[in-house]
Amino acid sequence: MILIHKETLSGTTSSGSFSVNTSNLKVEGLMSIVCARPATSTTIYDIKIVDNGGFTIYERTDETGELAEEVLLPVRDIHTITISNATNDELFNLRLYIREA
Repeated sequence: MILIHKETLSGTTSSGSFSVNTSNLKVEGLMSIVCARPATSTTIYDIKIVDNGGFTIYERTDETGELAEEVLLPVRDIHTITISNATNDELFNLRLYIREA
């Protein structure tokens, strides 16, 4: 049986950016899906995920509208997700799907 943890986060960009931290992931796992959805489908933005050691583990630039990408990234502890260079200041909904290792 595979256990999937769904991390749901949100934030509103101000001057085109915001950052939010995940909960403290106490179990090692594999991030399997990264999702980001701005309120407007035409919004262009950059997204970055940084681990608790300061290393960038995921980065995309010039995304437009909803992003849903399958990935395989080892994760544990707290991660910071940053939305930047957004063309609109608006609400972003974020989801990470993490499989327990």
